[in-house]
Amino acid sequence: MKPVRLFNHIHQWLSSLSTQFSFLSGFALAWVAKDQVLNNLAGYLPKFLALRLPTLGGKVFLLILFLGIFTFLIQLLIHFFRKLFPVFFYRLFSISSKEPSILKTAISYFCGFSTILIAIFFLKNNGNTVKELFLLNPIVLPILLLWLVILIIFPISNFIVQVNPNSTSKVSSTLQRLRKVSPVLILLASFVFVFLLFGSLLKAKFGVIDDHEIIRFLGPDKKLGINEIFLELKKTEVGNFGSLERFRPVYYFLRLLECVIWGAHPELWYLARIILLTISIATTWHLLAQFSGFFTSSAITAYLLTLPLWVGIFGRLGPSEAYIAVGLPIYIWGFLALLHEKLPKRKSWLANIAIIFGTIVCVGSKENLVILIIPSTYLFFTGLRKRNFLSILSSVISDLACAFVGIAVFTLINKNGTDVYGMSVSPIQRFLALFLTYKSIFANPLFYIGLLFLLYLLLLAAFRNYKTISTNVLHSFIALLIIASFVFSQMFFYQGSWPLNSRYDYPGILYLPAIVIILQKTITTIVSEKIPNLPTSSVAICVSLGLLLLTFSRGYQSILSTNISTVETTNNFANKVNSIIESAKSHPEDIIVLESSNVWDYEPIFSYQIYLVNSSVQNPITLRIHNYSPDSVEKGLEVELAQELSKLSQIGDNRFQSISTLEKYGSDCISVMISAETETNCSIEK
Repeated sequence: MKPVRLFNHIHQWLSSLSTQFSFLSGFALAWVAKDQVLNNLAGYLPKFLALRLPTLGGKVFLLILFLGIFTFLIQLLIHFFRKLFPVFFYRLFSISSKEPSILKTAISYFCGFSTILIAIFFLKNNGNTVKELFLLNPIVLPILLLWLVILIIFPISNFIVQVNPNSTSKVSSTLQRLRKVSPVLILLASFVFVFLLFGSLLKAKFGVIDDHEIIRFLGPDKKLGINEIFLELKKTEVGNFGSLERFRPVYYFLRLLECVIWGAHPELWYLARIILLTISIATTWHLLAQFSGFFTSSAITAYLLTLPLWVGIFGRLGPSEAYIAVGLPIYIWGFLALLHEKLPKRKSWLANIAIIFGTIVCVGSKENLVILIIPSTYLFFTGLRKRNFLSILSSVISDLACAFVGIAVFTLINKNGTDVYGMSVSPIQRFLALFLTYKSIFANPLFYIGLLFLLYLLLLAAFRNYKTISTNVLHSFIALLIIASFVFSQMFFYQGSWPLNSRYDYPGILYLPAIVIILQKTITTIVSEKIPNLPTSSVAICVSLGLLLLTFSRGYQSILSTNISTVETTNNFANKVNSIIESAKSHPEDIIVLESSNVWDYEPIFSYQIYLVNSSVQNPITLRIHNYSPDSVEKGLEVELAQELSKLSQIGDNRFQSISTLEKYGSDCISVMISAETETNCSIEK
C-alpha cells in the first residue's frame, strides 16, 4: 500500500510550496542582519566580483545565487545516493520510481530546513542569540515546527500503512474533519502570533495618555460598581451632548464596563487588548480564507500584522478602534452570510445577530462608520426580496443605529462649523482636500484604485466573449466600486490626510487585502480558462510568496520595539507619579506646579491632576506656562488649546489654582516637568 493517498491533502500543496516557503524563511532570518550576513558571503567570492556588486541589489542577488547553488548541490547529492541505494530509498518512502511525489517533498523540505539552519549559523556568528532570532521573526518558529513534523511523518507513515492497510481512508477522513475545526486552529494560531508580538505589554502600567480617564472612572477607592456605570456615563460626552463634536455612547459604555471588570490592574487591561486583537485577527483571517484559500489568507494576515496601526490601537488602553477591530469583521461575516440564498436557520440567527452587534459596536464607537448604513440598506431590500423577517429586522435596527449617530454628529458639527480636530466641515473644502493635500498624485490611494478601474475596463473589453472571465471581471469591477466608496469616505472624514500610518488608518486600510483577493480571483479565472494545463494553485502560491516577501522585508521589529518602549515609558511615568505623591504627602503645605512648555501638554496636564487627586493628594495644584501663548502658535486646534491652557493658568478653576497664588508659597512648591526641563524656584523638582 503506497502512502501517496495517505498524505494526498498535504502533498497537493507542500510539494510545490515547500522549497520556496523555506527559502523565504531563511531569507527572512538573513534579512535581520543582512549587511553582516551578505558581507560574510561576499568574502568567499573573488574580490573583483565582490567589489563589482552594488550595495543592496547585488548582495540580495548574491544571497539568492548562494541558495540556488546550495539547493542544486543538495539535490545532486540526494540523486547520487538514490542511484547507489535505490532499495533503501524506495523502502523508506514506500514508493516506486513512477511515484516520486513524497520523495520530492522530502527533498524540498530537507533543502529548506538546511537553508534556515545556514541562515541561523550566519546570524549566530554575528552575535545574535537563538531567542533574539525568533523574537525578531516570530513566524520562523512555527515554520521550524512544521519542518520537524513533516520529517517525522515520513518514516512513521510507512509503518502505519504496512501494519494497517485500511489506515489510508481513516487518516483521510480525519483530515476532512480537521477542515471543520479550522476556525479553532486559526483562533489558536492568531493568539500565539499576537501574544508573541504584544505579550510584553503585560508588564506595562497605566500611561499618561488616555489612561487617566480610567483612573477618574475608578475614583480614589480604585473600583467601579456595575450600578455606577450609568452615573459615570452622564459625565462623558454622552451625558454632555453638545459640549463636544463627538457622540460615542457604546465606546464609553464598554470602557466603563471594562473598569468594572478589570479595575486598577493594567496587566488585565492589556491582556484584554491581546484577546481583542486575537479575535479581530482570527475573524479577519477566517473571512479572507473563504475567498482566497488558506495560504493567501495566511500571507495577507501575516502582512497586515506588520502595519504600525496595531500598536496604536492595542498598544494603548484608550483608542476606540480596539472595539471596532472586533465589531467590523463580525459585521462583515454576518453580511456575507446573509447574501447566500440558502442559509441554515441557526447560521441565519447568528448572521443577523452579527449585523446588529457589529453595527452597534462600530457606529457607537466611531462616527465615520455610519457608512455601514449602505450595506445594511442593501440587506434590507435583500430581505424583502427573500421575505426574510429576521434579515429585515436586523437591517432596520442597523440603519436606525447609523441614522441616530449620524444625525447627532451632523447636528453638532454643523452647529460649530468644525469637527473635533478643528477642521472645517465644509463639503467643498473637504472634497478639494482629497486632491490638494497630497504632495504627489502617487501618494493618493484613489490614483491606484483608478488604475485598477481602467485595467478592469480593458479586461472586460478583451474577454467579452468569454462568459466566465467577463462575469468575474464585472463582479470584481463592482467590488472595486464599493472599495473606492469606502476609501473615499475615510479620506473625506480625515480631510484628505489619510492614510496616516497610525491607528486612524483602521478600518480603511482593509482595502489592501480586499484588492489582493480581487486580483487573485481574476487572475485565477483567466488562467483556468486560457491556460488549462497550468494548476490554478500556482497563482495562489505566487501571490502568497510575494506577500511573504513583503512581510519579511517589513518585519515585526518596529512593533516589538514600540511595545517594549511602551512598557518602559509607562513604568517610568508610574514611578514619577508615585514619587510626586510621596513628596506631596511629605510636604502637604507645598503647592504642586505643573510646568508646561508645549501646547500639546494639554492632555498630560489634566492627566497628572487626575492621577494625583485620585491618589488622595490634598496639595493645591497650579499650571505654569513657558515659551508659548495663543498668539505664538499656529491657527486651528493649537490656538484653541493654547487659549484654554492660558485661561486655566491665569484664572484657574475648581481643579487648578491661579498662577498668581504661587507668589505666597515662595520656594515651597513641587515642580513637575511635563514636556521639557525648565528653571524654577521650587525646592522640589520632579
